[in-house]
Amino acid sequence: MKRKKGKVFLLRVSYTLFSMFLCYYLRFGMVLFLILFVGGMFLIWTGLRWRDKSKREEELFFTRMDYLEQLICSYKRYQILSLALKESTESTGLSGALRKVEEGEEKKAFLWIEEKMGNDRMRWIHNFLLEAQTLGGDIEDSLDLMLMEVQQIKERVAFHEKKRQSKMREYDICLILSGFLLLFSRALLPETILTQMVTGRMYKLMAAGILVLYFLVTKAVLKKGMGNWREDFQYEKQKTQEKKSFSTWLLYVCLNLRHKSVYQAMACAGQESLKHRTAEFLEAVYEEPAAIKPYMDFADSLGFREAKTGMRLLYAVREQDYGHLEKQILSLVAYNNRLMEDTWNQGSKRELAFLSFAKNLPFALAGVKIGVDMIWYILIMMEQFSLFV
Repeated sequence: MKRKKGKVFLLRVSYTLFSMFLCYYLRFGMVLFLILFVGGMFLIWTGLRWRDKSKREEELFFTRMDYLEQLICSYKRYQILSLALKESTESTGLSGALRKVEEGEEKKAFLWIEEKMGNDRMRWIHNFLLEAQTLGGDIEDSLDLMLMEVQQIKERVAFHEKKRQSKMREYDICLILSGFLLLFSRALLPETILTQMVTGRMYKLMAAGILVLYFLVTKAVLKKGMGNWREDFQYEKQKTQEKKSFSTWLLYVCLNLRHKSVYQAMACAGQESLKHRTAEFLEAVYEEPAAIKPYMDFADSLGFREAKTGMRLLYAVREQDYGHLEKQILSLVAYNNRLMEDTWNQGSKRELAFLSFAKNLPFALAGVKIGVDMIWYILIMMEQFSLFV
């Protein structure tokens, strides 16, 4: 903790000295110095706060994924929930849950873990294992599918994080280079012209405006570039959140189909963002159990094409006899895997595309500043020429 505070103090002192040097070299007045100093300090504070938050969320995310991965692997090995839970909590440092396991309270242990770091996925896996422990039966294939999903999520997030960090380093480099470009352009101006430029009120306002834009752009890039590790992150747009949740919801339905009807499987799938639409769908299915219309109405209410294909496959499953059920479920799972991959890739590409575009913004602002300097330089030269004539 002391080492961290020392680094933050050193960073702030270094920036203060840099601001003073920059203002002296560029002949900024007190107002511009205050903008540069306060804006920079605010960015340092914001960046450190977001970085710490991102690290905490990253640790929580991988702790959750490691726990689920170990829980599923241990259950596959022992087929006894208490042993699987004990091994998974020991390996991930969840001592509070471990005490409840030792007391024979597996459900209370699950509730303790969910309170600390639970999300829809974890709650569903816990309920699935509790039910499997009670009812018994062969769930080996379902465990394989759950394990594959957890491992794929970890791999995708780790790969995306490497690319995100690379893009953020590129932005940092571009920001530094644009600053050197501004310094170099000012060094090319004659001393007498530079003195006339920096004393003008309009020029100071323009310089202040560009500095503020620099800070705002950097703040936006920092916020976007820190990433979001929360699996249960809620998008502001309901439609976006529903599209994100649909593939996971469909996977849970698939896994439930091995020992439940389609109606029961959907009732137990439990995605919070789809809760209202699922309730309406179940009412419609209850009234028309053999019709395809409730399935298509549910897909239409979500508003994207992939949902229609998934619901058609789901409807086809309910019409199959037991001999063909496994084949249809595997087909539905294969489709769902493609859907999850596409949904993830689209979100990842959007975030990385923003960061790729953002690295051009410092140079664009530097270009605007140099353009302003050139216009001011030409106006001063024209004024001097008119006086000379």
